[in-house]
Amino acid sequence: CDAGYGGIACARSLLQACGTGHEPDPDPFATEHCRACRHGTWKSEASFEPCEPCPARSSTMLLGATARSKCECFVGFYAEPLPSSSADAFHCRVCTGFQCPSAGTTLATISLGPGTWRSSARTTSIVSCRGGANGTSPCLGGVSAERGYCAGGHSGTRCEVCDPGDYFSEHLAACTACPAARLTTSALGWLSLIGMAMALSYFILYPSLVRLLPTEQAITFASA
Repeated sequence: CDAGYGGIACARSLLQACGTGHEPDPDPFATEHCRACRHGTWKSEASFEPCEPCPARSSTMLLGATARSKCECFVGFYAEPLPSSSADAFHCRVCTGFQCPSAGTTLATISLGPGTWRSSARTTSIVSCRGGANGTSPCLGGVSAERGYCAGGHSGTRCEVCDPGDYFSEHLAACTACPAARLTTSALGWLSLIGMAMALSYFILYPSLVRLLPTEQAITFASA
């Protein structure tokens, strides 16, 4: 073969740089100089170099990956960013205290079980929430810290911050209306009932009271 060519019938150019997602084919009988990166490898720049391997315990879903971010951690592991010069550098860590039910789980998408909570999508510090006497918890768990892990009307640390007018009952492990608010509502209800009863009594008793009085007093009372 002439210089720079090889393979069958010398048809394979050995001087061609392979593009992103491709590497030189190590098969001497291959008709093409470059091939797509295999599963578990990637390449982001054109060169004569082979594709780079994914971090341990991860792989790519498709051939021809063009970035390390295409590598996904296996089920049961999550991708934790590495403090390095490369923005997409990570390693796969085993999921402990939370769930990683699918491949490609990241620190931001780990799944919390019911009754647990974390402060943000950037931490693996998972804490248990209070449980109520009825077995419920204000912490729903789930995947996204952005949507919140708390039941409606709950927020803050361990979902124990309530909306205005409510307080967190440790016995129920839930936000409930403040006693003062309940008392005010009840008092207003009783006052309304008393007022209605007094008005009704006036209209019922007034005619009878007028009839019982002497004529002159009745006229005076009625005119008053």
